[in-house]
Amino acid sequence: MPSPHMGEPRTRQPVRRGRDSIGYSLRELGRLEDAAHHYRSSVEAYRSCGDRYGLSVTMVSLGDVHLALGDTGEAREAWTEAMRTFEDLGQPDADAVRAELTALSGASSSA
Repeated sequence: MPSPHMGEPRTRQPVRRGRDSIGYSLRELGRLEDAAHHYRSSVEAYRSCGDRYGLSVTMVSLGDVHLALGDTGEAREAWTEAMRTFEDLGQPDADAVRAELTALSGASSSA
């Protein structure tokens, strides 16, 4: 399978990955709003270059941050987009995201 980055300037690939890494680091430090900002920035970059897999991975992380912030609606939206794109791409990652969505629905209905 060809790389989703074929023909893309090599300088853009590390920028997207760097934003993801900064988001992850900030999340680990408990700086959730800052992490969300970097994940959203990364989402925009993935969308602009058409990297659907990278976009989906980042949407999962963004959903995790939204959940940690207590925003289940935004978490659900991010995870749903990620799951649907993983399914479109035939990626098994969709199953794990589906399980998170099911758990979130169960938690919402029992609250």
